[in-house]
Amino acid sequence: MKFVIEKTVFIKGISKIQGITSRKTDFPITASALIRAQGMNISVYATDLETGFEGFYGADVEIEGQVAVLSKKLFEIIKDFPSNYIQLETVEGKMLKISASDEVTKAEYHMLCADPDEFTILTNIEDLVFNEVDALILKDMIEKTLITGISDDERAHLSGLYLEIPEDNTNILRMISTDGHRLVKVDRTCEIKVDIPMEKGILLSKKGMSDLLKLLESGGQLEIGFRENNFIAKKDEETLVSRLLEGDFPDYKEVIPELVETRMKLSKKTFVSLMKRMMILSNDRFRAVVFNIKSDRIEVSATNPEIGDSKEEIPIDYNGDSFEAAFNPRFFIDSLNEITNETIILKMANEKEPCVIYGEDDPDFISVIMPMTI
Repeated sequence: MKFVIEKTVFIKGISKIQGITSRKTDFPITASALIRAQGMNISVYATDLETGFEGFYGADVEIEGQVAVLSKKLFEIIKDFPSNYIQLETVEGKMLKISASDEVTKAEYHMLCADPDEFTILTNIEDLVFNEVDALILKDMIEKTLITGISDDERAHLSGLYLEIPEDNTNILRMISTDGHRLVKVDRTCEIKVDIPMEKGILLSKKGMSDLLKLLESGGQLEIGFRENNFIAKKDEETLVSRLLEGDFPDYKEVIPELVETRMKLSKKTFVSLMKRMMILSNDRFRAVVFNIKSDRIEVSATNPEIGDSKEEIPIDYNGDSFEAAFNPRFFIDSLNEITNETIILKMANEKEPCVIYGEDDPDFISVIMPMTI
């Protein structure tokens, strides 16, 4: 194998697989990138056996072939390489030589190669029927639901994003996630052309969707499809395949209190700043802040026996009875960072029920935060 490729083009492909190849698995080959040169292109492929990525990029191919090398080290070499055009060639099939393609720049690296035959291709996408969705809409939904974090827990409802088209509104695409302490639901109105193979919904891998975000940054239309229990997303010459998770997602309708009449209206900026200040004295052992909700104000306090305590109050527009409840302030900050409205609504029935938070003009993105024990 031997080819010359523009540095910025090669970085585009190698950078997109760093999340995949950095994950620990029982197979060392998953830390490598598979580089294949054929025709007028090279392809970059990587997989952690649950998510796979392949991108095709223009190159001057002199000798066709393939090679597998450590992804992270290859990326580190390429991103700071002193030449704008890079030549890669295999030496006796055991070493990859990386050098400048011009005669002026003197730079040469050698990397040991792995066996490319050890790679597993997740699925064949030839003849697959794709449906189009707006890339930026899907990007927004994934970013909002990923605030619950990427869990290493093997339980599907914690490690997945639930995707469905509600039965009562086929023009809505809905995505939901939870970490057991909070739940996030995002609805977006769009022209649905997606044939989701399910009756109740599907579970997408949080890790896989985190990798997908890199394909969605430039906007435009994304092609998606399903085959062999895999979710496939294709944009231009780049494709991501992610295995669907098996398991049940909890009935989110039971978690979201629908009939709460009491509500609190306040400034997002003021509340975010307050929550950040309350976190100053928190640590892993003491994270709760106490909300003492009154008719016209909310008193917020935090106590950490190892550091100290704090107390503040801010005015609110509130229509309910007084009560106290405790919450993790980090969950509010995460949610508020995704809300664009200047005014937010908090709905809480009492100290035992969850708090529902959303922007005044965007009820289609809500966070449900469970209370803590005082």
